[in-house]
Amino acid sequence: MRKVLLSIAFLSTMAMLQLNAGEQFAMSDADRAMYKEMLENNPADIYVEEGGEILEEQLGGEEALQRFLGVSEKELPKYSAGFPRYVKKLGNVVGIDQVLQAMEVEQGKEKTKLKSGKMFSMLA
Repeated sequence: MRKVLLSIAFLSTMAMLQLNAGEQFAMSDADRAMYKEMLENNPADIYVEEGGEILEEQLGGEEALQRFLGVSEKELPKYSAGFPRYVKKLGNVVGIDQVLQAMEVEQGKEKTKLKSGKMFSMLA
């Protein structure tokens, strides 16, 4: 009898905790609307767009990156996904950020600092 009462008490407690947890983590309509808006206006998209503009306007875009790395347009996505990697032209294992710096130097432009906002955007 005692075991039955303990089991019932335990199950009742667990059921109450489950109900409370469901209410605690439920999203209000206002929160749901805010979440939906954030999905539509993802801040990361701003960095991606800004980085694409910088790469295009200041370094010559993906075509310049392809020429620098010596890869075709078709190979570029797969090749870029493999960074950090050894780049023969630089004679070292480098990250994509260092490749972008080397492109800037090769084009006679000032090298962007690795931890700058501009570099962060270009890497996005």
